[in-house]
Amino acid sequence: MHDSAILHIGPEKTGSTAIQAWIVAHRAALRDAGVATPFCGRRGEALAVVRAAAAPDRRFGLHRDQPALHRMWQLVAPLHRMAVARRLAAGQGRLLLSSERLESQLRRPEEITALRQLVQPQAREVTIVVYLRRPSDAAASMRSTLLRNGAVHAPLLPDPGHALARGWWDHATLLARWQTAWPEARILPRLFLPADLVGGDVVQDFIATAGLPAFPLTEGALRNASLSAEAQTFLLAANRAARDGAPIDRQGIVRRLDRRGSGPGARAGAAQVAAFDAVYAAGHEQVRARWFPDRPALFPPVPLLPARRGDLDDEAYARVMVWVTGQPGRALAGRDPVAAIAAEPLLRRIGQG
Repeated sequence: MHDSAILHIGPEKTGSTAIQAWIVAHRAALRDAGVATPFCGRRGEALAVVRAAAAPDRRFGLHRDQPALHRMWQLVAPLHRMAVARRLAAGQGRLLLSSERLESQLRRPEEITALRQLVQPQAREVTIVVYLRRPSDAAASMRSTLLRNGAVHAPLLPDPGHALARGWWDHATLLARWQTAWPEARILPRLFLPADLVGGDVVQDFIATAGLPAFPLTEGALRNASLSAEAQTFLLAANRAARDGAPIDRQGIVRRLDRRGSGPGARAGAAQVAAFDAVYAAGHEQVRARWFPDRPALFPPVPLLPARRGDLDDEAYARVMVWVTGQPGRALAGRDPVAAIAAEPLLRRIGQG
């Protein structure tokens, strides 16, 4: 049995990729220090544990579009769960599991209970670390991820009443769900704010919060940076062109923009941001009173910043084309970006560089 288990559950857009990159970089040193990191793989995410706890009807990745593959998974899922349980039981010391999908995918109480049944018998105590981010900031960051995944509709802020938005950024419900389903666990919510993070960095903060050995941060660790506003607009147009059958290399465009198109993303205006965050205000006050009673508010006031939409004029379009292809391509010249991208030969095959 492990002395303790640390579960880092994200949620999405709170630095999980950087934390997992640190785990991968120091996996051997962590093991030598008595910290087991099973299932972390080359990206550091314990996705196998998420799948072991998920309900049988939950679909991941290719399963969403391939019913036969999902039916096959349902047959082997009990064996997978048994294998995960055996591996979690191996070893002593401390157990460390990190995956933002522990929160974003295990939304039903019975799924968190299934996770508890996997982990709790293997550790004398369990600590769950969760980072809470201002909803409007998380939503703005999520926009880059949705566009990378092929979204053809990506408002600057989503409808806060949508079930997905409520699930991601209703922090009161998130904490209550985990407390109710896992009463023995010690839940440690942290605020994803530079002023509140140890060293102003989420990886340093996680190391300190979880009581892990302070191995150095990895230079150039993957941080899942936001795409710039104009890169987002270009990618949205490329997604729509690909949806309509244009023979473009969409994955190549994403790959190049990830390397060269990072920067401040698109941003809604101050009034829209304030209205979006206000939807969650009552729940945030519950969280503040319960977990952060010394703070005047869970999050500081929203900065009064102008909107940043990332509209593509001729200059911006040519700049993004250079990022993607190394050449400015044919001038936009008043054309709709979707049509321009669909007709651009340079975008049909993009190298790995």
